[in-house]
Formats: sequence, structure tokens, C-alpha cells
Amino acid sequence: LCSCWSSSWLFEQRLATHHCAPYLWQPGGFKPLLVEVDMNKEEANEKDSADAAAVQEVLAAQDHYAVLGAPTASRSSTPLSTAELRRCYLQVSVRVHPDKNKHADATRAFQRVA
Repeated sequence: LCSCWSSSWLFEQRLATHHCAPYLWQPGGFKPLLVEVDMNKEEANEKDSADAAAVQEVLAAQDHYAVLGAPTASRSSTPLSTAELRRCYLQVSVRVHPDKNKHADATRAFQRVA
């Protein structure tokens, strides 16, 4: 833990705004503060539908450029640079990664992107 926890600050202000906020003083020292994220059913359904849409988009793609969501030569007059293709790849791979996307076919979609 950092040394900037001084007695001059109010405890509530430190806890709310400080970069060490994930830690909380407990007997025996600073311990990680376990925070449960409570997502309501509507937010969970929206996330599930977005996950499913991302997976279906990748699995239904016709070619490698469509998998990445990148414009092909027929759709664009200028070819994409390596940096632009890399950016497209990173965006899609994060969206369909099995650790981030809980859809049943997320692994297949991630393998297709790779």
C-alpha cells in the first residue's frame, strides 16, 4: 500500500477518492475491499444479447476481413494499414474472448478470429 495515507485527510474522503480505495483498514492492516457488483436483470439481458450478437457476427462472417469487421478492398478504395487491421483484430478478439463473453459459442468465435 502506498505511503500517502496520512492522518491529515478524512477517512471517508480517502476511501472515496484515493487510488488506494480498493483497500480498507481492518484489524491487522489494510485488506482488499470486496465489492459485489449487483447487475439488475435488464442489464444482464442486454449484456447477454450483445455477447450473442458479437459471437453470431463472427461465426456468420464470409471472409477474414468480415470476421474482423474491417472494410475489404471492394468496400473501401484504400487498403487498410497493418495498424488498422491490428486495431480491428484487438477489438473483436476482446469482444468474443471466452473470459469476457459467456456465450456458449464464444470459444469457437475466438478461435475463428485467431
